Amino acid sequence: MEPDISLALESVLEGSGFRVDSFNDSLLALKNFKASVYFLFILDSKMPKMNGFELYLEIKKIDNKVKVCFLTALSEFQDYQAFKKEVSPKE
Repeated sequence: MEPDISLALESVLEGSGFRVDSFNDSLLALKNFKASVYFLFILDSKMPKMNGFELYLEIKKIDNKVKVCFLTALSEFQDYQAFKKEVSPKE
C-alpha cells in the first residue's frame, strides 16, 4: 500500500479508537504477526517481496480466525481469479 494511503488509513482508524500496526513490507508484517492479537488485517495485493495474496495465505496458517480485507488498486482481474482458485478451489 502506498505510504500516504497507509498513513491516512492509520490516522482514521486510530482516530476511531483502534490500535494500528502498519507495515509497508510484507515480510516484516508476517514476522510481526501474532495469532489472536489482530481482529482485522488490511492488505494490498501488490507488495514487494511477497504479494498480498501470498501474505494472506501465510497469515491464515498462523491464525485462521483473523479477518482480512484487501484494499488495492488491483487492475488485473486474472490475479484475483488465480488467487480465488487457490483459496477456494471448490467454487
